[in-house]
Amino acid sequence: GEEFVVAMLGRDVGSSHRVLSRIGANSHQEQSCRIGYTCWRPPEALATTVARADAALYRGKDRGRNQIAYLAHPSTAGNVPDVVRFAPP
Repeated sequence: GEEFVVAMLGRDVGSSHRVLSRIGANSHQEQSCRIGYTCWRPPEALATTVARADAALYRGKDRGRNQIAYLAHPSTAGNVPDVVRFAPP
C-alpha cells in the first residue's frame, strides 16, 4: 500500500484526530485505511517524530483494517485513545 506524511501545523491532538478520522472514513470502500500519527515537539528531530508516527501506523496495522493509531510524544500525556476503529461510508 501507499504511505504518505501529512503535516498539520497549529493543531492539537484532538483536532488532528478529527481531521484524520474524516480522511479515513472517506477512503474508498474496497480499500482499507490505517493511519498512524503523533505530535512533534521542538527541539525534537523530525526523523524521531516520523519514526514515532511510523510506529503508530504499525500499531494500527496490527489491530486490523480501518484504524487510526496515536503514539504520544514522550513528554505528553494524551487523552486520545491510542487506537480507534472507524467505518468507511
